[in-house]
Amino acid sequence: MTIAQKLVIAAASCGYVQKDGNNAFHKYRYASAANILGHVNDALTKAGLAVVETLPEIVSETGAGKDRVVTARMTIVVGDTETAERVTFRGLGSGMDSGDKAVMKAITAATKYAWMGAFSISTGDDPEADEDTDKRAAQPAKKPASERKVVVAEVAQAPAPDDGPEVDGVSYVVAVDAIDVPGKAVAVWQAYKPLIGQLHPAARVAAWEAICERVSIAGRMGGHKAASAWLKKAIAEEEARLASATATAPEAQG
Repeated sequence: MTIAQKLVIAAASCGYVQKDGNNAFHKYRYASAANILGHVNDALTKAGLAVVETLPEIVSETGAGKDRVVTARMTIVVGDTETAERVTFRGLGSGMDSGDKAVMKAITAATKYAWMGAFSISTGDDPEADEDTDKRAAQPAKKPASERKVVVAEVAQAPAPDDGPEVDGVSYVVAVDAIDVPGKAVAVWQAYKPLIGQLHPAARVAAWEAICERVSIAGRMGGHKAASAWLKKAIAEEEARLASATATAPEAQG
């Protein structure tokens, strides 16, 4: 039996992998690398195949800190235990995190996609079925920040409190537009909260609507209602954490 025939047997054993992971932050399920590797290992063993070499390579690095993105290529060589024939598979993957975590995430993702491509493993995902992305792509281009939101003028006219940030309405809109991960919205809202609190009620609502809209898009939460509920909870948790830290500070110093 040739290595190609054995690969067919292995592929038949892991043609579909159930999604076992859950991303609670962005609310979606996925097939974990551990689950896929478990299926692949069993399939290779039963077919008389073995991994004889792995070669991870860093393809690119961008950003810094928590926004550091690393893209890696994983090369996997599989050998036939009987004939010594070999075949090579490759996959690309990216990871975003600080320090070496980004590298580890990228290599793990690259390994996962190398095996998924090698055995045509299905997990039920279809990137082309991403309706949220299609809707965003179909929307007209954004207008400049100075023209886009009525709340800008009112925020700009409101004087910053003595203990508040020296900001204006335009910078608030720019900060909201820069949110690419829902968690960043909490910091943005906390920074501008003293200033927004001085606005007319309608302007405060507009400011809240703007940030919730961005959270919905960044987190693919399916609308303003879900984003608003998540953001309120996240802000409350952050305020509770800050209050707790302030209350325990004197004790720590003593």
